[in-house]
Amino acid sequence: MARIHPRLIERLAGKLGVNPKAVYPHIQRVAAETLLDRHLAALVLASRKGISINQYSTQQERAEIRGAHAGGVRSNAERISGPSEPPARTRKERKGKSQKTKGNSVFVVHGRDEELRKSMFAFLRALNLNPLEWAHAVETAKGHNPYVGDILDSAMAKAQAVVVLFSADELAHLKEEFCSREEKRTEGKPQGQPRPNVLFEAGLALGAHPEKTLIVQVGKVRGFSDIAGKHVLRLTNEPARRNELVNRLEKILGNSVNRKGTDWMSSGDFERS
Repeated sequence: MARIHPRLIERLAGKLGVNPKAVYPHIQRVAAETLLDRHLAALVLASRKGISINQYSTQQERAEIRGAHAGGVRSNAERISGPSEPPARTRKERKGKSQKTKGNSVFVVHGRDEELRKSMFAFLRALNLNPLEWAHAVETAKGHNPYVGDILDSAMAKAQAVVVLFSADELAHLKEEFCSREEKRTEGKPQGQPRPNVLFEAGLALGAHPEKTLIVQVGKVRGFSDIAGKHVLRLTNEPARRNELVNRLEKILGNSVNRKGTDWMSSGDFERS
């Protein structure tokens, strides 16, 4: 696989406002969206961010991207040919686009457990925090028809904290031919794990914004060796567990967290089997 130009990584880091190592999760996301090899996905990302790719690519590579563009990946690589001029907007529309997140905003990444999402939103609101609805995240992203990835990038960057909910939405296990004898009763048995998009978005958040990202596990979830013991908080309805989450939120958000009253001790249900 062709190598990504180091200078391109540096320029992407500047555009994204992250360190060079944190650029790679963004590239991987584009690769997943466009089905392109990683070095080509890096060029697509650069073009989206307004970076001229000619000096970082060959004519053949640009032709490959255009071929993917023409072959059905257009919705994810369309900016390669240059951004088109957006239609003129009214003053009212421009005013609506200028919305900003509040200083107590929390972006919540979650799976299919809608009751769990509602519980987390209720808990955060009881602390005088502002959990971001998806519709608001779309509004804060740039462009008339932003990509899902751009929406996530924008929401995570503008929010003051990111909470990723790990819940057992799926069952997964290691195939029998890959299990050692010791693993047959553990990795070989079906176990609950988060949805793939939640795992991917957790990687994006930890890669780009580790200082403001909390991984919150609810219920019994299959362990992940790469993050075991890092950033993970196991949340239940027990006061001590709720208090631990509040403590971690205070480290990120400071005085924006309001402990007054007792509603936050009972808001939401975090008991899962």
